[in-house]
Amino acid sequence: MSTAIHGPWPEENCLRANMILSISGASEHEGASAPLSGPLDNRLLHELRASADLVMVGAATAIAERYIGVRLPADLAAERTRRGKPEPPPLAVLTRSARLPGDARFLSETDVRNMLVVTGDDPAASARGAKLVAGHRCDLLDATGWTMTQVISELHNRGYARILCEGGPRLLDLLIAEDLVDDLLISLSPVYSSSATGTRRFALATTTARDGFVFTRWVRHDRSSIH
Repeated sequence: MSTAIHGPWPEENCLRANMILSISGASEHEGASAPLSGPLDNRLLHELRASADLVMVGAATAIAERYIGVRLPADLAAERTRRGKPEPPPLAVLTRSARLPGDARFLSETDVRNMLVVTGDDPAASARGAKLVAGHRCDLLDATGWTMTQVISELHNRGYARILCEGGPRLLDLLIAEDLVDDLLISLSPVYSSSATGTRRFALATTTARDGFVFTRWVRHDRSSIH
């Protein structure tokens, strides 16, 4: 694995968050992060998933990105099997309302049992969640009234030591607000994205890190040989 890029998990019980940002600061384009990504970023995502015990994502992101159950490239699946974990990690989808489409892909297109985690304070949400998962390879964790600290603690207690959070921004905000993120991985995409411009690709010319800040210079992609 490319540990030189994302490094090992810092400790056994750990919550690691991974996200991509465009150079314009956007975390998605037209509701999806795929336009910001590329082959190397996708490979690193699969490597992170292969090393995780559980992949966590917010419901809005799961629906917008059309999440299915985690499936790994053959070489990473084989490596995971050699470590005594023959199945890919399950997906935990967090929702406050449980008002999700019944044909959500993570409910049915999965090789392992996923998990729907119902949070928030709506007592009817857990009933809606139970109805959603019925007949699917998906379990329900009723966490209504819980803090995110309690949710993560319960997941650790269930044996999910290494949890990978893939967003979206609202879920990440909740986790960071309770100081639950141990390791934050941010991929900076060379794409400038906005509703006004669409997506425009630039090339990284220079990067400098000082006092915790990272200063970068980007040039238009068709002029990337100019320094």
